[in-house]
Amino acid sequence: MADILITGEGPTDYGWKSFGSGNWQEGAATKLLRRCAEAKLREKGRGGKLNLHFADRKDVEAFQLQRSLSHGLKGKSIPALRFYMLMKNRELKEGIKYSAGVYYCDADHAANTPPSQLFGKIYSQISTAATMTKSRSSGNQNTPLIPMVALHMIESWLLADANAFIKHYGCRHKPQLPPRPEIIWGNVDDKSSNYPKHVFVNVCKRCNNNQEPTRDDYAGIAAHTDLQLLCERCGISFKRFYEDIRNIL
Repeated sequence: MADILITGEGPTDYGWKSFGSGNWQEGAATKLLRRCAEAKLREKGRGGKLNLHFADRKDVEAFQLQRSLSHGLKGKSIPALRFYMLMKNRELKEGIKYSAGVYYCDADHAANTPPSQLFGKIYSQISTAATMTKSRSSGNQNTPLIPMVALHMIESWLLADANAFIKHYGCRHKPQLPPRPEIIWGNVDDKSSNYPKHVFVNVCKRCNNNQEPTRDDYAGIAAHTDLQLLCERCGISFKRFYEDIRNIL
């Protein structure tokens, strides 16, 4: 058994609160996290049970940092540090010892930046936040912070396995997907371009009688995606997370 705290950027990514309740529904990134972690836990004979906890993005953004901690940090390092310190506070208040904190975000690849370079920059910013915290604040040494960075966006990861669409929607015809979905980057203003979100939506509509995908569709496709195939086709970003979470556990 393991307890992991996750935060992210949007409701289809890491999770969302059920209407009228405080309960969280798992998003696509969280489904992938759970599957990676529970597979490793089963291998280690630890029961295969993962307890997931959610940190609302608004709570992370509202967390106040001491200047001594945040000085010199840039980009994703700052919100990642807010998340990390929020996690440590929760451990003290709630009596939970987290196995890890997972910070999910999109790298939002720019056309003029090599994909691996952009990913490395964002990954390093998040990792640096945990390193800075460990060096400046006592008692924080034992909770790893794992970057979960989609090179473009979560839709890129969900375009790795055509069989996941068949299993989720029950469609007859196997959809055609880009061989390397994490590096496609079309025109956001052109819904017929290979912009990842547009490609994902169009595939879902072809598989589901022209219906727009819902949050449940995002999570359902993530639940059916072959993780090894996802590592192969998104070898820059998802494979790194897959290896990180397994090494930590």
